[in-house]
Amino acid sequence: MIDGDDLFDRFKRLSGKIAKRGEREDAEASPSDEGAQETGLTGAALSPSFSRLTPHQKKIQMQIMMRRNTNGGNA
Repeated sequence: MIDGDDLFDRFKRLSGKIAKRGEREDAEASPSDEGAQETGLTGAALSPSFSRLTPHQKKIQMQIMMRRNTNGGNA
């Protein structure tokens, strides 16, 4: 059986890891937001998993989104 102190320590470590992961994802997402602003796309237009793409995949995804915008969404 896990005692209270051990449980609290495990929770504290896990929540710290999750917080650091979120900070890393936010830091990685900010350069892609700048690229979205240059092309006229807002952060709301990008999916939450956009920050997990490689730079090459991001470029291709942005091109796809630009084509969809110019075609009126009829892809």
